[in-house]
Amino acid sequence: MSKMFNKFLTWIQNHMKILLLIIIYCIPCIIALFITIRVNYIRSLQTVKPIMTYVKYVQTEKDIPEDLKVLIEDNLVAERLLKYLKIRKKMSKLHYCKKIIKKKIIEGRIFFDYIFITVLSLLPFVVLGGGLAFKKKKGGNFSELMRLAWKDWHMKFIVAFLLSFGWLYVFSPFGQGASAVYGFVTAEDIISTDTLPFYIDYKSHMTHTIAGFLGWYLHLLGYFFYRLYRGDVISTSVYRKLFSKLIFVFGIALILSAIATNEALIVIFLIGFFPLSGISILKEFGLKSISIDVERKASLSILPGISRWQILRLEEENIDSIPTLATVNLDKLKILIPDETISAKQLKLWINIARLISILGPDRYKCVSEFCQTADSFIEKSKDSKDNEFKKELKLKCKISNPEEIAKLLSTTFT
Repeated sequence: MSKMFNKFLTWIQNHMKILLLIIIYCIPCIIALFITIRVNYIRSLQTVKPIMTYVKYVQTEKDIPEDLKVLIEDNLVAERLLKYLKIRKKMSKLHYCKKIIKKKIIEGRIFFDYIFITVLSLLPFVVLGGGLAFKKKKGGNFSELMRLAWKDWHMKFIVAFLLSFGWLYVFSPFGQGASAVYGFVTAEDIISTDTLPFYIDYKSHMTHTIAGFLGWYLHLLGYFFYRLYRGDVISTSVYRKLFSKLIFVFGIALILSAIATNEALIVIFLIGFFPLSGISILKEFGLKSISIDVERKASLSILPGISRWQILRLEEENIDSIPTLATVNLDKLKILIPDETISAKQLKLWINIARLISILGPDRYKCVSEFCQTADSFIEKSKDSKDNEFKKELKLKCKISNPEEIAKLLSTTFT
């Protein structure tokens, strides 16, 4: 009996540790959500007084002052509110007070919005946090996993804050205050044609920046699930990359919104959904367009057998060129990138190739690679005094007459 109790106690402790890891991982997002929701809650309740002003005008059947009429003209929210209140007046059901309006705003709209905002903002963090906690279930070191859960909390907070505010404005397309008023009207007026939530009836409310945000979020979610599937949950550098990509998408959206019409919304969405490809294409175009030393800026794409996803994964760890790959610490990289994403064998081979490319340059490496592809192989063949054929090939085909010097440079540069 005691053994069963001890097993049960151990099971409870393990699952409590897993839950604690997920919560710790999600704390930056929880703080960001608290700030976002608190600010919006205060702003939404500030709309009670203006709504009551309109209610009193309709109740007393007074003419609206000229200065207020000017503000109402071409104002979708104000026109919708007045139209609804006048209908209620005709039906003799215009019995609103501040307390009732406050209750309707909280229950009719923002309460459900907050549930969606919380779930959609927390989901990416729960995905990676859950993946990290799963390592504890498989026998990982709890203290080390706890350290990883706290790692880069400031970048997690920034991304979480952008996520929560992005979703807030998906649900509040007219702005926080005006959207609370419009939500109050549409929730109350059940027989109207505009009772659908903003995020469903988006035709006249979608902006270019929100379209870009939605594309970016779907990309983020898909990528996080991909990372979970691969077991690639230790590294937190993904948050820095995602932040820079959101800024990129946001900038493009602002530019296109100034020069393009609503037809550009799908373009912005796709740029948000494929931001990695967009940045890479622009970078490669820039490298070809400006006069720089291409040998020093060699792209990772020249490595044999490397895929677009693997390039992007290396870029997350700030390895964005051949020279940076050549000098990277392989042991640290193996910890951050699991075998399911890029095998340690493949990383070692690419680093070895990158070292040779860094010394020779892409053009000369292309020639040398026909009979020697890695730095270790080059050093070995250059030191072999019997292998005159290798040295002859270098001199004849690649115009390299000093292989011993290059081998020495490789040995001393990459110890």
